[in-house]
Amino acid sequence: MHEAIIGNKIARWYADIVLAKNGISGQQTDEPASPDRKNNVWEPVREDRGAYGNFAAITHNKSYTLWAGMHRNLLRLVAGVATGAMLIALTSRKTR
Repeated sequence: MHEAIIGNKIARWYADIVLAKNGISGQQTDEPASPDRKNNVWEPVREDRGAYGNFAAITHNKSYTLWAGMHRNLLRLVAGVATGAMLIALTSRKTR
């Protein structure tokens, strides 16, 4: 994952080429579809299929990034208090 971020900073155009060549095939599977599988090409499926499909085994119920995004102000407050406490601790050592 980090390689993609670093690569995007260096040569954005390269990611476009790689996705153009491999994007669709990278999202496909070699497993055959079940003949009883309902599809939603021509009409909606009349059941809740969920958001995960065949990838439920590799999903997580927690997202620390989402939590941090929803609690930004709390994190800013904690960071500010920690920084202030550290500055007070460092300056009190020098004055002794």
